[in-house]
Amino acid sequence: MAPHIKMHILHKFDAMEEFKLFTLSAIESEKRSIKKRSKKAVEKLNKNQKERQLGWNAEDFFMVEDVFKKISLNSFIIILYSYIEDGLNRLCNAVFSDRARLQKKLGKEPFTITYKDMKDDGTRRAKLYLEKVMGISIHADKKQ
Repeated sequence: MAPHIKMHILHKFDAMEEFKLFTLSAIESEKRSIKKRSKKAVEKLNKNQKERQLGWNAEDFFMVEDVFKKISLNSFIIILYSYIEDGLNRLCNAVFSDRARLQKKLGKEPFTITYKDMKDDGTRRAKLYLEKVMGISIHADKKQ
């Protein structure tokens, strides 16, 4: 794998890990903030008012804990998948460029098939291209 492609992919994974940690930290911070506001808001209220206020705060807490956390983590998975797809496409381009340069150097017919010429799309297309056209296995458990 071309070193610049590998570094690009690894950098994106590092950035995703930081994003995930930041998001989870922000969610925990917001939950603490809700608890603090809730505690302060009910200090001078009567019993009925306290119950009503605590109910509102429970809804806020539920939104942060259940809804925002789930949406954030589901979004994280989608972003991560798109990073993987982009990394595979960049790998296909790098392998194509390396193969084309080698063929030119050897005086052979230029290599013209790119991953975009393959049937299918996304990660399947890149995998098909690397395995069938370039003869590269992208499975960790397979030997080349």
